[in-house]
Amino acid sequence: MSHNADVIVIGGGPAGLTAAISTRRLHPNKKVLLIRDVETSLIPCGIPYMYGTFNSIEKNIIPDKVLEMNDVRLLIGHVDDIDHEGQILSLSDGSSCAYEKLILATGSKPFNVPIPGRDLDNVIFVTKDKDELSKLRSSIEATKDIVIIGGGFIGVEMADEINKMTDANITIAEMFPRLLINAFDETESKEIEEILAKSGITVRTGSKVWKIKGEGAVESIKFAKGDVIPADLVIIGAGMVPETSLAEKLKMPKNLFGGILVDDHQKTLAPNIFAVGDCCAKISYFDGEQANIMLASVGAYEARVAAMNLYSEGPINPGAIGAFSTIVGGKVYSSVGLTQANAMNMEIPTLSSEFKDSDRHPSAMPGANPTKVRLVFQDDGLLLGGMVSGGTSAGEAINVLASCIQAGRTIQQIAMMQVGTHPAVTASPVTYPIINAAQIGLTKLDACV
Repeated sequence: MSHNADVIVIGGGPAGLTAAISTRRLHPNKKVLLIRDVETSLIPCGIPYMYGTFNSIEKNIIPDKVLEMNDVRLLIGHVDDIDHEGQILSLSDGSSCAYEKLILATGSKPFNVPIPGRDLDNVIFVTKDKDELSKLRSSIEATKDIVIIGGGFIGVEMADEINKMTDANITIAEMFPRLLINAFDETESKEIEEILAKSGITVRTGSKVWKIKGEGAVESIKFAKGDVIPADLVIIGAGMVPETSLAEKLKMPKNLFGGILVDDHQKTLAPNIFAVGDCCAKISYFDGEQANIMLASVGAYEARVAAMNLYSEGPINPGAIGAFSTIVGGKVYSSVGLTQANAMNMEIPTLSSEFKDSDRHPSAMPGANPTKVRLVFQDDGLLLGGMVSGGTSAGEAINVLASCIQAGRTIQQIAMMQVGTHPAVTASPVTYPIINAAQIGLTKLDACV
């Protein structure tokens, strides 16, 4: 049995889904097939919220209807091998698929931390597997002491959400000196740590886990400094690594983070094969160096680039900017581009400015939240990054700053930005936080002249 198509996408996550839909829209005469090896595909960023906010795994599933609406065929199956010369896929059920163009969107898998005891019962990795996540839910409900290894977005969000559904003692163990160290500067990291601590979560930064101890099942955690704390459930959320087993069969080269090497059109070195999402290599928008940014938004962007370049030369991918948003204790924290610490590591001279005000006007307006905007810019005014915290409006405010970075805007230009405002919807036109933060930045530039 064959399942031939003009364009085949392997992978059903955000990157694969976007690649398939974008291909159908841009190349309406081409038949598109998406192959994934699971019956249902979860929304990766929604996984922590299945425990507290949703209180359900079923509410976090990507609906297949979106494929049907865009006339993309779906095949549930596992691709065993790729004959790139004959342009044929071999599936584990013995069937095959011929293609003109192939897009690899095989995603990522949990980083298998080299900690002794990780194979004990009740040590669970945060995966994208529905059955494993159901098992985790059952384990949470029956435990007293939970340790989460990893203080990135996965670890922080899992801790915050699990805290809503259990009275268990929850500890975040992070080996670096602060939480979310790659996305935020010290000010924001410390605020997040304080919010978690006030909610009853123990935050242990600068604490490397040396060993997971127990007889058969986990009983405690030993840290590198020698101290031991009880644990009857350990959740490992220490990051993800590219899933590249198919690419390895083709001996495709990878970058130092394990991602499949691609050019700026998302093409691999194998003819007619593209790669997008977590499985492929990234470069930084800012210096062109290899980067380790795994975000659904970046994968979807790469998928659109690939779709535009399948049959003719289209736009290039200039590199990942990295726009993040999270919510901790009901407060949104967003970041884009370079933090000042990142810029310092790149030896880029920076200045910063910030402004605080309400995201509605007047501040007594229902739904209003205090909002803080901090801008990071070069000493010539070029915007390099920003952080926004406050209510849900912070999530879209960071996207405005992302757009400004991509367009090469300076804080001079941002200070002159025209916006639409309304009391119940936005900040005041007088104290619009992004514009005022830029205006304050101008005074710092003037002081440098």
